[in-house]
Amino acid sequence: MEEKDQGKLFNAVENDVDREQFQARAQSDRHHFRFIVSPEDGDKMRDLKPFIRDLMKQISSDLGTELDWVAVDHHNTGHSHTHIVIRGKNARGKDLVIAKNYLTAGIRGRA
Repeated sequence: MEEKDQGKLFNAVENDVDREQFQARAQSDRHHFRFIVSPEDGDKMRDLKPFIRDLMKQISSDLGTELDWVAVDHHNTGHSHTHIVIRGKNARGKDLVIAKNYLTAGIRGRA
């Protein structure tokens, strides 16, 4: 995950995640899930982290597994947004499978 504007990576509990540690955990994953969340009223939010953490908690619940993820907020465009990367492994170390319709519409509905 690139941080072009040098934002700090965060996850469910930490505000300054070590990028290299996350990359090391994810290195052997078959795949990763990457997406951007841009709330309609994101420009009015001083901090997107609580919103993203709530969203990721709901996604984890929907998928029935804890997720290992990192995110970075960007406020360098007209629309504040967050880049999120989810590891391709579930809590049991098996390949994480997310249905295409959940990726394309379900997450948007949850957000």
